[in-house]
Amino acid sequence: MASEARYNIVGVSQSKMFPANVVGAQVRNYRSKAGLTQKELSDLCQREGLRMPRGTLAKIESQVRFVKACELFIIAKVLKVPLEHFFRAISPASKSKSR
Repeated sequence: MASEARYNIVGVSQSKMFPANVVGAQVRNYRSKAGLTQKELSDLCQREGLRMPRGTLAKIESQVRFVKACELFIIAKVLKVPLEHFFRAISPASKSKSR
């Protein structure tokens, strides 16, 4: 029997050195600015057709769970934040502006 390689297909980070996503902190930031709890954001995403339990959102915000592009699209829509704003903290342009 050939051995099979094991991959982290669910997107959960194996090490705190390498987060599963780079936008989780921004999701938390914009959710807080909107005055929403995780449960409230979860419910609003559900109304837009995205099933995202509060626990899943918590894992995304803590950068433990991979966030799919379609999930981030709905989160951005619900929070009324342009999608590119979630990447500002990591873009090279934002780093050069802060100098």
